[in-house]
Amino acid sequence: MPSAEKIAETSRQASEKVKEGTIKTSEYLSRSSSWLAQFQEKYTDGNLWVFFGFSTLFILSVIVGLFICAEVVKVLVDGHSWLFKNYIELRNSL
Repeated sequence: MPSAEKIAETSRQASEKVKEGTIKTSEYLSRSSSWLAQFQEKYTDGNLWVFFGFSTLFILSVIVGLFICAEVVKVLVDGHSWLFKNYIELRNSL
């Protein structure tokens, strides 16, 4: 059974890691959002470019994700049919 000091130390370490992660995430988001703000201020139609850019990126990521999922399913089906075939042969031989 862990002692109270050990639990308190683990809790303190976890809270420090969460705090560091929060700080790093907020720094990253502020840098990326400032880059977007600069882009939108530089071009009069910057909002449209950002919207269509992220929309295109989303559509491409969905297509790639579906393709990867289809390939995984094909591999699983091939493996399942191979396993099923061997199971039937083993069952028939016994």
